Amino acid sequence: MNSFVDYLNTPKGINNTIFIIILVGAFNAILLNFFVYKRFDKAVEEHKKRKIQKEKINRLSPKKLRDK
Repeated sequence: MNSFVDYLNTPKGINNTIFIIILVGAFNAILLNFFVYKRFDKAVEEHKKRKIQKEKINRLSPKKLRDK
């Protein structure tokens, strides 16, 4: 365990640690973007379905327009 700590204190160990932190951060960013996009896409799809459903309801039971 002591040799591992000594390795992390060397410039090469610090570079590797920083590289691993950057990789983990990039991976998290990619996953976040994927899931946010997936959820946004699902919301857009749901909005389209509601709009189509509302149009069908309006076609089946049109409201009478009154002249004002």
